[in-house]
Amino acid sequence: MTLKKLDLLSESQSVTILEEGDQLKLDYSRNQSIYALQTPLKFAVDVSNIYKPIQYLGAKHRPLPIILSKTLEAVQPDTYVLDMFSGSSVVSQVFNLNGLDVISNDALHFNSAFSNTLLNIERKVEDLQALPQIMGKLKSFKLKKEHSKPFEEKIIEEKKLLATKDTRELLNLYFSLPQINKVLFLNGSNTHQQTKYILKNIGQTAVGNCPLIANYYAGSYFSIEQALELDRLRNGIDELFVKKEISKWQFHFLLTCLLNVSSKIVYTAGKHFAQPIKQENILKTQVLHKRFYDDRLKNVWLEFLKSSEALTLVSEKNDKSRKNLAYSKTMEDIISSSSKLPPISVIYADPPYTAQQYSRYYHIPEIIFDYKYPQLQVVDNNPTSGLYPDNKFKSRFCSKRDAISAFEDLFKLAQELDSSLVISYSASLSEDTGNSRMIELYQIIDLGNKYLPICSSEVLKFDFQYRQLNTTKKIVQTKDDKEFLIVFKQPSK
Repeated sequence: MTLKKLDLLSESQSVTILEEGDQLKLDYSRNQSIYALQTPLKFAVDVSNIYKPIQYLGAKHRPLPIILSKTLEAVQPDTYVLDMFSGSSVVSQVFNLNGLDVISNDALHFNSAFSNTLLNIERKVEDLQALPQIMGKLKSFKLKKEHSKPFEEKIIEEKKLLATKDTRELLNLYFSLPQINKVLFLNGSNTHQQTKYILKNIGQTAVGNCPLIANYYAGSYFSIEQALELDRLRNGIDELFVKKEISKWQFHFLLTCLLNVSSKIVYTAGKHFAQPIKQENILKTQVLHKRFYDDRLKNVWLEFLKSSEALTLVSEKNDKSRKNLAYSKTMEDIISSSSKLPPISVIYADPPYTAQQYSRYYHIPEIIFDYKYPQLQVVDNNPTSGLYPDNKFKSRFCSKRDAISAFEDLFKLAQELDSSLVISYSASLSEDTGNSRMIELYQIIDLGNKYLPICSSEVLKFDFQYRQLNTTKKIVQTKDDKEFLIVFKQPSK
């Protein structure tokens, strides 16, 4: 079995991609043995036209030209490309910019905001023109006084301590906040009115009610002022939509801006949301201490305006299709309703390959999007340090026991739809990488031979490295992971 895997890796062909300014291009002089294309520029990707809404682990960037070219080789006229695990929508955007009709799908709900916005779904001609007026309305929106007043003195004190950089007193202030995780087991002795209300209304909407973000994440992921401002904007966006003062596309546009801001200001390693940097570590290194103030001093509204301006510029260029669709479903849900899908000739799949669940790394964007009070997960009678909700989505692809059957279902869907299948795969080539794969490359090839026997297949290898989903102590410095593209192409019709 090991020999089979090593043979496969050595036989796969390497792909060279050049970065020239904003252009990502295939180096055809080195890649001629893989395939020949008439116009190299046809498959160049201009990354200045792509909007990266948040820092997304494993997001595809440098492989984009080869993913695009292989998809264009396989796609049939008047059909869709299904981006099954679309994440932050970067690959879906590239497909759309190159004239393909896209179904962008992801199990995490917040990612649908990105796809709806960046694929122009239900966008009207006047939607962009009206944004300056909408931003004015959002700026003037206010939370109910009874909801914001309990935080006012804390914010004044926080501002003073941030200005003087009195870190110890600032951490004491954060420690004193009556957050949900601190009052969870107080029962009748909890005297804090907002958290009492929240604990009685778990699973209910926070719109128009006690601020969610400030009561869960102030002082940890965000500053007090930042958290309350995120709450203000989230409520304002919802009110404008309910009152029909913004369109559905504008609703998703504004949520995309808000989630982008949350990613910029969050005080975590790598700007994901697995857990905040521990307070006891802030004073240990100059880097963490500087980052603490850099992040805490960012103004949410100004960052929101910057996000809106950048997203507007991209949206003005990104108007290639009126047929795109965005789903927020699990793969299993897609399969169960496959008879209702439009014609699909290519499925692009970039599922997770390690035991690390993406829902753990992005639980806060999910909560900001849904905006319902979450029940916190409790382990050994304590909320988790990451303040995770107890109902996080769990993918079968992240399980050694279930990954092969999950891939089988993916191949069966391609078989049922008579579709080509293009798979991104990240392999661990060293024995100890800190993140073992739930399925090996050769097992995927075997499944392709079983379920798509009429397809031609090829394996292309990139020499790219991606950030590991681990703490610093667990990262393996000698890690030699490789990125692959596996293509199962249906015969021409």
